Amino acid sequence: MIDPDGIIITNNHVIEEADEIVVNFSDGSKYDATVIGRDPKTDIAVLK
Repeated sequence: MIDPDGIIITNNHVIEEADEIVVNFSDGSKYDATVIGRDPKTDIAVLK
C-alpha cells in the first residue's frame, strides 16, 4: 500500500483479466479492491 487512503500500485498484467481483485496483506488480512486506473503500456495499475 502506498497511501493511507488505500491506494495500491501493481502490475496491470496481474489484474487485467481478473473478475474480482482481493488484496492479501502479510498480516493475513484480505480486502476487496477495484481498479481506479491503469496503463497497459507501462504495465501499471492503481487499485483502491
